[in-house]
Amino acid sequence: MNFLGHVALSGSDDDVLFGNFVGDAIKGNQYQNWPVTISTGMLLHRLIDSFTDTHPLCRQVIKRIRPTFGKYSSVAIDLLWDHYLAIHWSRYFDSELENFVEEVYRKLDQRRTEMPPKTAHMFTYMKRDNWLLNYRTQEGIARAFSGLSKRIEWDNSLDKGGLFVVEHELEYFDEFDAFFKEIKFVTGEWLEAPKPL
Repeated sequence: MNFLGHVALSGSDDDVLFGNFVGDAIKGNQYQNWPVTISTGMLLHRLIDSFTDTHPLCRQVIKRIRPTFGKYSSVAIDLLWDHYLAIHWSRYFDSELENFVEEVYRKLDQRRTEMPPKTAHMFTYMKRDNWLLNYRTQEGIARAFSGLSKRIEWDNSLDKGGLFVVEHELEYFDEFDAFFKEIKFVTGEWLEAPKPL
């Protein structure tokens, strides 16, 4: 899952949302330096990444898209999953995507000074260009693929992602649908369980 998937699975606690959002920038045991509710979000981020990377349906799709994206297939699937989630949001959540995204931006913007510098810098562009909402359009997801391709310093074919989505719009949705229902359940259960941090 990419940014939309992560924030969507954060539950209702603002600290968990914040911790999940900045989770990529928190390495090793650094999460222990944060308040418990925020570190819960950081550990949730790792759970989502691990669950996605090892799930049989995701691995199946990665194998099928490898001829296009090579070693960056796991990166490509994260963006593809966010595209599907944005398009089919009402299938999984009661809120309107526009309202959810606006609220996420508002909550995160209030805590911009708490973010690691690289995350804060990235968030500026995410909010300005409305990445989370624009994942649902072919133009928006194409920009996301292109932007990510440019940020990776090694040769990659992620810039083909926009065309790939156009050509394969419906091809992988069944796998996503089954996977997302499962990860939504798993993360919900995990958030409800007591955690010895």
